Amino acid sequence: MADDEVERGDTEEQTSRRKLSPWHGLGCLVLIGLALAILFSRGRHEGSSETEATQALLYLKTAVAQVAWDEVGSDNVYIGFSSRPDTLSEIVSEAAIAGDQATGHAYTAWAVDAGVAKQGWRPGDAGLICSATARRGRVESNTCQQPESPSSSDVTPG
Repeated sequence: MADDEVERGDTEEQTSRRKLSPWHGLGCLVLIGLALAILFSRGRHEGSSETEATQALLYLKTAVAQVAWDEVGSDNVYIGFSSRPDTLSEIVSEAAIAGDQATGHAYTAWAVDAGVAKQGWRPGDAGLICSATARRGRVESNTCQQPESPSSSDVTPG
């Protein structure tokens, strides 16, 4: 009887292995595939954040004559201005929004005086003019001052 039980147990084990083997293997492959997909999608997103921001901010050098240099990163763009344009606040805000939309996270545009600050400038160094930070397509903060328009008291009668 013991031989019959062992023999019958072996047969059931072999039968269950045949039934579970394809499903078990398929399940393992699916789990491995999902893990790899998550791993590679995260790595690709983090690595391409700077590239996407660079593409979104290409217009700076060609569209804004006063831009002497720019340095694009995954969270910031540093813009060296040779002179201050009247639309400085709008330019810096638009750059922050473009970076935010390209990367999908908060993005800061820093305006610096290119006569004082060279490429490689970082916050805390001399030459900061102003900055703007955007998140979710909207400007959260902007330290740039609009040029003051002359008021009636500034105009001398002729």
